[in-house]
Amino acid sequence: MVLLYNYIKQYSQPLSIMKCKIFAMVLICVCFSVCGGTHHDCAHTWSIISVEGGEWNVTLRPLFEKSYFFFSNCETFNISQLSSKENTTFGFMYGKNANFNIVYALTLVNTKSKEAMVSRTCIFVITAVSPANPDIKVLSYNGAKCKVESNGPDGALYMAA
Repeated sequence: MVLLYNYIKQYSQPLSIMKCKIFAMVLICVCFSVCGGTHHDCAHTWSIISVEGGEWNVTLRPLFEKSYFFFSNCETFNISQLSSKENTTFGFMYGKNANFNIVYALTLVNTKSKEAMVSRTCIFVITAVSPANPDIKVLSYNGAKCKVESNGPDGALYMAA
């Protein structure tokens, strides 16, 4: 940025310093809009779901305030099942009028057991204490091994086995 500003300043003497700054800012905005386009454009955070030990039913639902979930290509997240040792990524985006009292849940239910009420189940209840400070509660049922790890400031890694 500084190099670009100095170059413009040096080789375009008739331009005022303010015009050089405006030109540099416009150039940067154009570069970001053309070169951007990453999957991060549609979501606030990105997380990974990883399962082991058979097929797992997956549900991802907002509990409080409007929330949206996306695949990495920004299509609506609509996966319903994951296989053993399979990973998927989902993006989370809050609704237009959200005031960050957001709560959503990720539920993973192992389909290996055919008996009622004995399927291994993981429930992750996700909210935040403050910006970039998630508060995730992990509930494990029927011997499920449920775990969550930080994925940096961008999201989390949710695991079920």
